[in-house]
Amino acid sequence: MDAGIVFQKMLVLLIMIFAGCLVYRLGIIGKETSRQISSLMIKVLNPALLLSSAMGDKGNVTGKELLIVAAFTVLMFAFLIVLGIPFGALFGKTKEEKLMYNMMTVFSNLAFIGIPVVKALYGDKAVIYASVFNLGYSCCFYTYGMMLVDKAAGVRDKGFSLKSLWNPGVVSCVLTLLLTVTKFRLPFFISGPVEYLGSASVPIALLTVGISLAQNDWKSIFLDWKVYVYSILKLVVIPVACVFLLRFLPIDETILGVTAVMLAMPVGNMAVIAAESVGMDGSVCARGIMVSTIMTLVTVPMVAAMV
Repeated sequence: MDAGIVFQKMLVLLIMIFAGCLVYRLGIIGKETSRQISSLMIKVLNPALLLSSAMGDKGNVTGKELLIVAAFTVLMFAFLIVLGIPFGALFGKTKEEKLMYNMMTVFSNLAFIGIPVVKALYGDKAVIYASVFNLGYSCCFYTYGMMLVDKAAGVRDKGFSLKSLWNPGVVSCVLTLLLTVTKFRLPFFISGPVEYLGSASVPIALLTVGISLAQNDWKSIFLDWKVYVYSILKLVVIPVACVFLLRFLPIDETILGVTAVMLAMPVGNMAVIAAESVGMDGSVCARGIMVSTIMTLVTVPMVAAMV
């Protein structure tokens, strides 16, 4: 994809993120409202966006394509899980820091930022591919991720439960894939509201990212040099190396592009939420989220231009 086109689209996303910072700084939206909007995004709007991508004539994806994306999803998370161990040892000093760098490596922001970026760059069909990656993310997080946190926190009465996979994100991913494979068409009185809700996901997600960034202490965050080095490795070195290797495979350019974007996404907030849920310090992850999110505005066009 042309780097100039990618940069312009990312610039549009940047302006919308900046608008989110502005509405928080002006007091239009406060912390509590921000938390409620984030919950709305995770439980309603993002799932609606995933479902809407498989409605009408937009979900024209073959079973072969889904299998290829599913294979890439498994390979990606297996690779990141293995990579997270040495990254944790390299950048973390304490037990908690090692855990956070490990989880930051595995669990990127595939939904909150990944889906809007994929939709902006590659269109509706690519959102279906993104739903496969998000399904893999959810399964990996609620199994490997939570068991990792519980083990580090010394929590023995918790662990993986099938019930933990029963959430709007996983359910919407599964339904999206079923609608895509079966080509089943829902009546308009159902698909219409879902598509309207899904269309609100992209702008609200970007505004929410800006609101979240505006709540941080920028000075202390930008003094942590390790986060910069880590972010360059995560956002540039790893995606570029993987894309270089994947280009030798006879696969569709859109699938390659979505895979590249998924690899190039910034640190997600689920790691810090999981850590704080068991009383651990998630400040390292908070710094990683902010720095990597800002850097993504430059690194994503760089990676996407290679496809």
